[in-house]
Amino acid sequence: MLRTLPGYGPDIAENRAEARELMERAGYGPDKRLAIKVSVRNTPAFRDPAAILIDQLREIFIDGELETVDTVNWFPKVYRKDYKIGLNLTGAGVDDPDAQFYENYACGSDRNYTGYCNPEIDRLFDQQSMERDQEKRRRLVWEIDRRLQEDEARPILFHNRFATCWHPQVRGLARNWPLPRPRIRFHVHWTSVAVKGLPSCHFTPSRIRKVSAVPSAFHDHCVASSGWMPSRRFWA
Repeated sequence: MLRTLPGYGPDIAENRAEARELMERAGYGPDKRLAIKVSVRNTPAFRDPAAILIDQLREIFIDGELETVDTVNWFPKVYRKDYKIGLNLTGAGVDDPDAQFYENYACGSDRNYTGYCNPEIDRLFDQQSMERDQEKRRRLVWEIDRRLQEDEARPILFHNRFATCWHPQVRGLARNWPLPRPRIRFHVHWTSVAVKGLPSCHFTPSRIRKVSAVPSAFHDHCVASSGWMPSRRFWA
C-alpha cells in the first residue's frame, strides 16, 4: 500500500526527480530557488528532524531557514497558523486509530492544526470506529489513511519508534502495552544483583522500598511499589 501513496515510493531518486519537475512547473529551478522559513519548537526532538527536512528540501530547489520558537510561544503560533512550514510532533496515549483520526483530522478539532475538513472522511471515522470486525476495520482504516495522504491533510515525514531497555538483573518490569511509551510507568520490579558502586535501591520511580520478607536469595534487592512517574524527557 505504501508504494502507491504520494512520496512513499521506494525509489528516492525518482521521487526527488518528480518533485523537481513539479517545482520547475511552478517557475523554480537551480537558478531560482524558493526561500522559506521552517518553524519548529525549540527542543531537540523537534529541531533534529527539522534539520533533516531542510537538508532534503535543498534537493528540490527549496532553501529552508530554521526558525526555532520557545515552547511557551510555539503552540499559540501553530494555532494562529503563523508559519509557512511548521514541523510538529504528534503522540497518542492509546494505540487506536480513533486517537489519531478525531484529534488530528476531524472537522473542528482543536488539534487539527492544518484546518483540514472533509465531512465524508469524518463519516468514515465514525464508520471505522463502530466496526466490530477487526479485519474490516483495518481495511477501512487503510483506505482512510490513503485518502488523507492523497489530500495532503497533514504530510507525515517520519514515525518514531520507541524501545524499552533494561539491565539483565532487572526483574518484573511491566511494559504496559499497548501504550506507546511503556518505559514511563513502573509496577513492582526489583534487581536480582547489586550494582557495583551503587546502593542496592538505585531505581528512581515513585516510592521505592526495601524488601525484607523475601527468600534469602533476594535479601539485598529492591522493589518499586506500584506508582506512576512521568518522564521529563517526554512531558517537559
